Amino acid sequence: SDLHRAGKGFISMRIHLPRMHWFFYFLIGVIIFGWSYLFFAYGLALLLPEKRVSNTTVSGLLIRNQVWEGDITIVGDTITTPGTLITIKPGTLVKIVPTGDRFNLHYWPWLLKSGINTKEPYHGVNTNEPFWDEKTKVQIHFSRLQSIGTKEQPIYFRSAADYPSRYDINQISVDHGIIASTMLSNYRRLEIKNDVIIRDSVLREVGECAICVRGGKVSIINNIFEQALRESVLIAGGNPRIADNLFLNLNGQGLVVDPLRIGSPQIINNVFEMPGKDALVLLTGLEKSPGEVRFNRFSGSSTIKIACDSQVKLSDNSILGKI
Repeated sequence: SDLHRAGKGFISMRIHLPRMHWFFYFLIGVIIFGWSYLFFAYGLALLLPEKRVSNTTVSGLLIRNQVWEGDITIVGDTITTPGTLITIKPGTLVKIVPTGDRFNLHYWPWLLKSGINTKEPYHGVNTNEPFWDEKTKVQIHFSRLQSIGTKEQPIYFRSAADYPSRYDINQISVDHGIIASTMLSNYRRLEIKNDVIIRDSVLREVGECAICVRGGKVSIINNIFEQALRESVLIAGGNPRIADNLFLNLNGQGLVVDPLRIGSPQIINNVFEMPGKDALVLLTGLEKSPGEVRFNRFSGSSTIKIACDSQVKLSDNSILGKI
């Protein structure tokens, strides 16, 4: 009957309304979460006054713009929100404790392992290399960094240990910004991406890669690289410009580039003083837009390795070693 059919329709409404009700609340929750994240990640740094930090310790989550000067000791994992800018004044000494992380933010099982890897490579740790030991060692993640020293007053990033090693600091990473006239040492790896610029700096005593590039259009200009156990510069994708640098690596490789088909590296006017080592390694090939290697000088007995299908163009280089 019509009444019976109407009754069915009424029952159907009672069944579907709760579903619409929960979906509505879910949608509202997503919107609130999204706006809350944007406010926390970017808004707080704009609203809160800039904080000046001098001759003290630092660790944890930083949510407001800061200016560092004097002696800064990082005593635990440190991470900044995406909108937070850290400015480091010329002459500042940034020391990172090699053990005793007070604010560990990394709990992946392979990062918590300690000791020496005596077996096959394990999650990026090669044989005879120390594990990350994240329970005690420190990582630093800058969303935005301005570390601009001067020739007379460089900025220093180094271990706080009396007898430092290449693995005292696990990782330093920078998403945006400039590192200039800065001396960096005693770390496992430095990761950069996007539009980061590193210039007029010295990078030495490194466990893995002195600079690891993860895409973007970074610039690495007029730096000195010394004593990296793996690579002085490791580039995976992107369109980096590497120019006017001096590579003095007597342990690992110099410049290792994997264009990942979409990259177009510009390697110009660098000097590779690396006898008996791989000065330049170009991996993969078939790039959509070929990069170029020009006006570089490669010392005697150093090696250049180029993938057979690489599209990178070599011209006007002084090569005393072998290809």
